[in-house]
Amino acid sequence: MPWTTHSVFNQPQPLSNTNLFTRDSALVEAVTREGAGWDREWLASVGLQLGSAESLELGRLANTQSPELLRYDARGERLDEVRFHPAWHLLMQGLCASRLHNLSWQPDVQPKAMVARAARFILHAQVEAGSLCPVTMTHAAIPLLQNHLPDTYASWREPLLSDRYDAHHLPGSQKTRPVDWHGDDGETGRYGCLEQYDTRRAAWRARIG
Repeated sequence: MPWTTHSVFNQPQPLSNTNLFTRDSALVEAVTREGAGWDREWLASVGLQLGSAESLELGRLANTQSPELLRYDARGERLDEVRFHPAWHLLMQGLCASRLHNLSWQPDVQPKAMVARAARFILHAQVEAGSLCPVTMTHAAIPLLQNHLPDTYASWREPLLSDRYDAHHLPGSQKTRPVDWHGDDGETGRYGCLEQYDTRRAAWRARIG
């Protein structure tokens, strides 16, 4: 029998199994007013998924299960690999499916795509915020990369516009869906991603002198 020590009477029930878009009347109105009403069906679908207990649990796990830095493998070979909890990768997969990293730069981009992307961003941010960092930097970098990427890396342009997420720890040239670099500090940042871009940074240094 549970031991009851007190009664909590002044707190609402945890948010769960709700539609984060349709229940937000201000957001629904703003999307239509600002010209992105064409995205309401997608937003309602994503809002229902993100408002589920399962999605909210993914957000909790991604924040409580810290990334693990693996410096060496079992043989003592240097790895410098950061392993993330599977919840992180599932969240990233959802973000890429929602095209938060490239919606505004699609060849067949819809009017007011920036508004639609902002609404999608607001919905995902209610579940987990850290995963928004790499997709935000990718979204900001794509116009620059499309216009100034050295010919050596021309093959990156098409994957940057994909809606797929590649969680494999591979060199950038072997990734099917690159997300731009991400590491907030030199010690605990995503070593794998940083190493993937070593050759790119060298190329840029050579280019700009």
